[in-house]
Amino acid sequence: MPADSYDPKKVNVFAKNHKVVGWAEGTMISGSRSEDKQSMNVGSKGEVTFVESGNQSGTIEITLKHNSASLPYFKRLYDTGEKFPITANDMRDGSRMGGTEAKVMSMGSYERGNDVSDKTLTIGVANFDEFY
Repeated sequence: MPADSYDPKKVNVFAKNHKVVGWAEGTMISGSRSEDKQSMNVGSKGEVTFVESGNQSGTIEITLKHNSASLPYFKRLYDTGEKFPITANDMRDGSRMGGTEAKVMSMGSYERGNDVSDKTLTIGVANFDEFY
């Protein structure tokens, strides 16, 4: 059934068994494969060979407020280098993305000012996939 509306409150992200909280305003989460799944090789006479990439890795970025209660959890994962599953679920349309082997690659920049700043974390996923 196609979704005719969108509600960001129905999008949840779980890293291992931790429900991520303290989202920043705007884009909360984005993810993509590191490489296209298919590419083409075209010979000098126009013969086309499709090449399937064996690279299933991807990157997920999550943007939190600098005072998010989830930051200490991700900092621990970052410091220990622990692998964890990560899943983003949209309960409205049933779509999801993520993978079972992820690591925090970057904790983003540290900012403080007159307002709550955003902090974008980069998570590498060895077996990234999307489901619709």
